[in-house]
Amino acid sequence: MVYLNGALSTPKNIKHGVAQRSLLGPFIFSLFVNDLPQCISGQLVQYALGPFIFSLFVNDLPQCISGQLVQYANDTTLLYRGSNHQQLEERGHVMLSEANVWFASNKLFLNKEEANVWFASNKLFLNKEKTTELVFTSKRNKTPKSAGYAKLLGTILDTRLTWRDEVDALSKKLSSVLYAIRRIHSITNKETAIVAYHALLKSYPLYSMPSEEFTQ
Repeated sequence: MVYLNGALSTPKNIKHGVAQRSLLGPFIFSLFVNDLPQCISGQLVQYALGPFIFSLFVNDLPQCISGQLVQYANDTTLLYRGSNHQQLEERGHVMLSEANVWFASNKLFLNKEEANVWFASNKLFLNKEKTTELVFTSKRNKTPKSAGYAKLLGTILDTRLTWRDEVDALSKKLSSVLYAIRRIHSITNKETAIVAYHALLKSYPLYSMPSEEFTQ
């Protein structure tokens, strides 16, 4: 039922879904996606576990896909590798097809606006292949767009893993935070400014630091 401009629509039964912002919603959704890992076949399965409830929901997805799956809260990333551009497209197509089977069986659809295809490699590979665009075909869902960078759990990754985009974004963010801390220090005291530093600034560089060290 919908209420708009003082009028109520005709009541209809809802066969699927959970009310938004309900306490039951996250739990139901977790149960819903809990078998996704089972659709990923034959390769290493990696979990980055977020809230326990959501983890239960998507628990079986990796068993359905022939690649590596990283899941954190409601974010899912499919990972695979290849020795050339053609192999990347072929393996990506297989993984996307396997994921689409799971989506279809659970009455879900890939969000084309939110999903991106992205790969990283060294300079030699990129110069040889001449392109960073991967094209997949899909009958069930719209094809995700190819992107020159990926934003994974808030961290920006570029094709060559130079971290320039991440550093630029972080610099802009920290600049405004530093201004706020200076203002806090000027009207309060050093102890309060230190508390603000730990609360507002310190977590930003520490968050992406493990990823940056891993790619060095």
